[in-house]
Amino acid sequence: SQNTAQARELLIRQLQALHDSGRWRVTLVFDGKGKTVSSASPSQMVVIYSQENQTADSIIEKIVGQQNDRDSITVVTADEAERQTIEALGSLCVSPEWLSAELLVIERDLQQDLERIHRERFRS
Repeated sequence: SQNTAQARELLIRQLQALHDSGRWRVTLVFDGKGKTVSSASPSQMVVIYSQENQTADSIIEKIVGQQNDRDSITVVTADEAERQTIEALGSLCVSPEWLSAELLVIERDLQQDLERIHRERFRS
């Protein structure tokens, strides 16, 4: 639906800002149809859509399972069963509410950085 597409676009923009902050390397996985945007470069965010015979959860589990540094991976999910699976694989899970708070921190820090740069520029 149109609302789902708009919600996904908003989430992509928000997570792109988180990725661009340099604090996180973001891979976003959606259930359903869409254009997967892969990346050969860590500087680009990856967006994956599940195919017909798979779920976003199965993709996330595969990605986590293939990594050597699983303890450095954080998965955001509200699904309790998925949280247990991801933690059993050795990665951390956090809630969507935690992610919302982190996005606010990133936005605040960016605003403070811009204000500092502006002050320094006009002080010279």
